[in-house]
Amino acid sequence: MSSGDGTTRRVQVAVHRGTGLGAIAENTLGAVVAAARQGADIVEIDVVETSDGEFYLFHDGYEAEHFGDSTPLTSMSSVEVDALRYEHRLTGPQSYGPTRLREVLEHDALDVVLCLDRSWRWWPRLLPWLDEVVPPSRLQLKAPGSPDVLAQLAEHRVRYPFVAIARTPQDVERVMAARPRVDVHAVELVTATAEHPFADPGYVADLQSEGVLVWAYAITLENGRDLFCGWDDTVSVLDDPARGWQRLIDLGVDIIQTDWPDLLRDHLGGRA
Repeated sequence: MSSGDGTTRRVQVAVHRGTGLGAIAENTLGAVVAAARQGADIVEIDVVETSDGEFYLFHDGYEAEHFGDSTPLTSMSSVEVDALRYEHRLTGPQSYGPTRLREVLEHDALDVVLCLDRSWRWWPRLLPWLDEVVPPSRLQLKAPGSPDVLAQLAEHRVRYPFVAIARTPQDVERVMAARPRVDVHAVELVTATAEHPFADPGYVADLQSEGVLVWAYAITLENGRDLFCGWDDTVSVLDDPARGWQRLIDLGVDIIQTDWPDLLRDHLGGRA
């Protein structure tokens, strides 16, 4: 991929909740390993904290879908969570349950960056715990760029690369103003309309000139919410990548988040 100055620009692939296909559930060690083997640079995972302070990979609110019981994991003890087993819609209960965050962080064979999403609620306890477990270079923290989130990051003694979720230019301005006290690694731009400033290549280039990466969603959520102009995985896989992933590439983004890393990798390789 050529950039405007004639150099080669490499688009990074971020995988949404790992690759959960077949009997592998999303947000598990298996899903992270599968994503890495499909060419992920970054694997985004969701985090919850149990009632006794243990951290697991899980997107809260999906308990009934995965375990047949809507009891929140956040209300359970780690002993209760460890006893759960994922259920496949056809084959029933599986042999494995939720993955502890420590198990993924200490997995030596994973050569990917882990981006922790939906974790900011637990930061008062999670961040000091992370300080003792893993080097900051192996992690990214993703969260809305709210004043409270920025204050927590600025006050914490260890600087973790931060991926700020932004929906308006004002959100971006607030995040950029928090530097250098906050290590703003990337800004994730969210918009449903191509008339939004975020869909302007000039806006993207201006952000990059400030030393931050631009991240865009291509994922298609279960609720059908449009996260970036409809230039998404569904269009790319079922119709034509030129109407989805390629528009994000042409916009100039640095990171594309997808549920189809192998197909996106194939497309990126074909456009190099």
